[in-house]
Amino acid sequence: MFEEQGAGNISTLFDKREDAVLDHWNAWDVSNPKDQLEASQRAATALLVATPRPAQDKHDFFIVHLLTSSHAVRILLPLIPTKWHKPVVRQWWLFTVAVYIAQLRPTIELEKITDYGLKGRDWDFVNDKALNSKHATDAHYVKGLLLCLQLWPLSVLTIHPSITRNQRGSEDLGRRE
Repeated sequence: MFEEQGAGNISTLFDKREDAVLDHWNAWDVSNPKDQLEASQRAATALLVATPRPAQDKHDFFIVHLLTSSHAVRILLPLIPTKWHKPVVRQWWLFTVAVYIAQLRPTIELEKITDYGLKGRDWDFVNDKALNSKHATDAHYVKGLLLCLQLWPLSVLTIHPSITRNQRGSEDLGRRE
């Protein structure tokens, strides 16, 4: 449906395939918004760190926004009435699904996470890179690192197994073959 990645694909996606997107979105039964948001934030983080990068030394700009918007949802949930928790989490997930498709459904390569050699590096190392690397002035780089730290304060990455469920290629919703 799309030739290249981009935010402009979202309008086209909903114009041409809204029913398929909503069928996928509606299949998610949210019974515990807080826990399910956390699991889906981990899936969004996997999209950021375990998918092919659009350029060397750069993560996908639009996928970083999945993390920043999920951070907003996580902060807001305790402040809004409980009856709105499920709808807010579901709306964020619809945004996540739309961005994933608009970015041509990149393959999540979990071995980039599960097989990553830390070599003794921890969050202090990440903090140093955020402050002192050539990307230290890139707000999206620093935000992405901060949000990863907030999601995984004790370990680098533990990914929810549900992220691999949605990688089947049976429905053409934008993946470039």
